[in-house]
Amino acid sequence: MNWKIRIIPVLTLLCLICMITSSFAQSKRQYIPNNERFNAGLILGYNASQIDGDYYKGFSKYGLTGGIRGITRLRSNLEFNIEILYSKKGSKIFHNRYATPGRSMEQRFIDLTYIDIPVFVKFMSPSKESSFHIEVGAIYSRLFNATIKENVLNNPSEFVYQEIIDDFKNNDISVLGGIGYTWQNGFSINYRYIFSARNFYRGDAFGSDSYDLIIDQPVTFLRNYYYTLSLSYSLFDNKTRKKSKKRKT
Repeated sequence: MNWKIRIIPVLTLLCLICMITSSFAQSKRQYIPNNERFNAGLILGYNASQIDGDYYKGFSKYGLTGGIRGITRLRSNLEFNIEILYSKKGSKIFHNRYATPGRSMEQRFIDLTYIDIPVFVKFMSPSKESSFHIEVGAIYSRLFNATIKENVLNNPSEFVYQEIIDDFKNNDISVLGGIGYTWQNGFSINYRYIFSARNFYRGDAFGSDSYDLIIDQPVTFLRNYYYTLSLSYSLFDNKTRKKSKKRKT
């Protein structure tokens, strides 16, 4: 299957990240006790999303995201993370973005429910109990529910999204980049920008020669991209980071 072929470069990249960070951690010879090396956490936040390919801009679709996190500490300022998240994505288009009058307030609403599995490394400022952090990684997503609500005028030149819902692909791969702030007590606030590396829909060109309709360009693909703002908590209280700071003072 094509998605299996496309996932190989992503998995290879993640393996390389793990090998490089592990080697870097060993080169510093920093001792981390086993009871502080592994940890777990909770995440809760929201997604603001849109869909590339439908010719509309604006992160107008809001949805809940939340779940659990597993953490492996490679150094006092470097972590390897894997999460399992419930995540709502999609798009929302309002009537004032259309040239055609007489439509309802919410012209189209695409609600996509995913299980996301982010895998990433988290870099923190060295030798500080609380600090800014950077996150880099990838996300595997599995679509398990899709709902579409739209006000269709039954015009033969109008694209109907409900007719293609069965063609949505279940598997998705995304690239993750984020920043945030981590407190010494285990809390952190996180901002992430995520864009999909593959389309969840690919179809034949659909177009209209009628320029009195707003949908007059071919809809040949659809792809997720969104940002996330979340609050997380880990049981780890940065003991090693505090010890590292005391040794240097």
